[in-house]
Amino acid sequence: MSNNNGGSVKRTLREKKFIEAYIENCGNATE
Repeated sequence: MSNNNGGSVKRTLREKKFIEAYIENCGNATE
């Protein structure tokens, strides 16, 4: 399934950053 490990890692890092930013925005909106 995961043929490209490098791509997978890059995608994971990008998703993590996006999720963190999303959580921050939610927190700011809640406050």
